Amino acid sequence: MSNDNEQVLNEISKKIEKIPPLPRIPQKAMQLMMKPDFNMKELSDIISQDQSLTIKILRWANSAYYGIGNPVNSIHQAVTYLGEHVIWSLLLTSAISSVMMAPLPGYDLEMGALWKHSLHTAIIARELMKTWNEKMAEEAYTGGLLCDIGKIAMDVAWQNYNEENPGQAKEDAPLDFVFVEQSLFGINHTIIGAKIAEIWGFPETLQETIRYHHTPSRSEKNPKITSAVHIADVIVNCMGIGIGIDGLQYYFEPSAMQELGLDFKDIVRFMDKIVDLLKEIELLIDFPVTTA
Repeated sequence: MSNDNEQVLNEISKKIEKIPPLPRIPQKAMQLMMKPDFNMKELSDIISQDQSLTIKILRWANSAYYGIGNPVNSIHQAVTYLGEHVIWSLLLTSAISSVMMAPLPGYDLEMGALWKHSLHTAIIARELMKTWNEKMAEEAYTGGLLCDIGKIAMDVAWQNYNEENPGQAKEDAPLDFVFVEQSLFGINHTIIGAKIAEIWGFPETLQETIRYHHTPSRSEKNPKITSAVHIADVIVNCMGIGIGIDGLQYYFEPSAMQELGLDFKDIVRFMDKIVDLLKEIELLIDFPVTTA
């Protein structure tokens, strides 16, 4: 490894250390949910300690999207009706929104662009996995939401590179962008993202999805979910949502299409029907996003 790469890795490590922990109440709730014997009453008691989070979950539970039908008036009702997999997704969405809102000048992403890209990837990944079951759909949502979390730390490397080599990154864009990162810095945002997920205490299956969301054929623990996140990420790029210096240089891996039994006609039809849903959920989440 060159001295330059060692310096880059040191800077990235320092950036990872500065990424704030997840907010206390959502983190406590998610830690409880990773235990095999937790109960919904205990979960709702934890969530109710955060008034803002309670209001958000009640709002989501009463939305047309989740379609419960009857009015939901208490957090215990919401947790019971929505179920553990949906609650996990909502907790994570609330917990990481502020972390992912920050601008990433190294990637040429303005404030909110990474968050909007990640949110849309999560929504599309969930929809792709609904054919199987709710648990897999929500796991895909989580993977989509976190798949690019490594860019938060990787951005420091790109800022330094862009200062020393203005315009070069865009010239490299026709190449596979993960390959470009690996070649330049000896590491890439997928490796860093998996490490952040490990630091936050998330399961190995989620770490693998983040690690291989650009190369889903390498996924062993979660090939279907990793494939769904991969396809969703490429779709969001094709829609021009939250793209920066990496541009459109990500492609559907054939194995991912095969894993989910999809062809390009299916993808086109899916993209046609997903636009209104994306707008609906974006309003429901009620977090500020850019139009980038």
